[in-house]
Amino acid sequence: MSRMLRTAGYSGLFVLVLVIGIRITFPKRILAYAAEAQLERALGFKNNVTVGSAGLRGIAGVRLRDVTIQPHARPGGSRPLPMTIEDTRASAGLLSLIRRRPRVKLDTHVAGGRIVARLRPEKGDARSIDVEIHDIDLRQVTLLAGRLGMPYRGTVRGTINLGFNDEGALSTGNLDMNLLNAAFGPGEIPNSRLPAAAQRFYTGNVPFDELNLGQLHIRGPIEGGILTTDTLRVGGGDVQIDGSGSIAFRPRITESQLSLTMSLGINPEWIAESEIGGMIGQVPELRLATAGGHLTFSLTGPLNRPQFRPGSANAVRPGRGRSGAARRPRR
Repeated sequence: MSRMLRTAGYSGLFVLVLVIGIRITFPKRILAYAAEAQLERALGFKNNVTVGSAGLRGIAGVRLRDVTIQPHARPGGSRPLPMTIEDTRASAGLLSLIRRRPRVKLDTHVAGGRIVARLRPEKGDARSIDVEIHDIDLRQVTLLAGRLGMPYRGTVRGTINLGFNDEGALSTGNLDMNLLNAAFGPGEIPNSRLPAAAQRFYTGNVPFDELNLGQLHIRGPIEGGILTTDTLRVGGGDVQIDGSGSIAFRPRITESQLSLTMSLGINPEWIAESEIGGMIGQVPELRLATAGGHLTFSLTGPLNRPQFRPGSANAVRPGRGRSGAARRPRR
């Protein structure tokens, strides 16, 4: 009898521990699964998302840790590098949820920096989003590696303020973004990616020396869903670009329409020392940019397929050297 009681007691204790364990861990795992599903959906089902841990914060908050984003491999291509978001905290005002007009704050630590976003309800069904970007290291944004196909570096910081109307379309806002200490390369450019005018001169990959871009600054207001740039500048490295114009945003950002006029100067020393200089010399439009002045050109059409239309080489700008770009020391 006592043995049966002990067996029943141990069995009951086991069941109790199991129930308590399920009660403690079950909601967090379900929360992680839900977060993974929503993130994969937001990324267009082109990535596998894994959440290391998930938990509730306060009454209306969520915290996700070690979120790994693994892009799907393309047929015949190498497996892309995954990207990890170290810590994300989302919280909403309880009263705003009850009123169905949520005020949400998202605080994310990623790529050595931090992104803070705030969503606020406005009049009617309008909404506004304010985003602060603090020193994101592009070398840690591995999702870009497969698209660029070459090493890159730079630090992103700035602010984005967006206002959406009752229909959810972008209407107003401001943009002030900086890319600091930017560079592209070294690496190799596949022949298939070369301009058509230069492909016939090369049968294999073309070595590409590191191109120091210096600092990029873009700033301007948004009205009627159109960004008008009052500052668009790249300088302090081997390239100098000055531009102006507008970007008309579309629901799919890659289909946004460009209408930009640019002025390009490339340091002739970089051209002379880089093995790709010979290729550039075979493209008349780019050769103008290295001939002692600046090439003016326009970019029009959708963001993912812009049309390049060259203008002419302008006179040398005083105090800028032959190309207008800052000179770099000889290697």
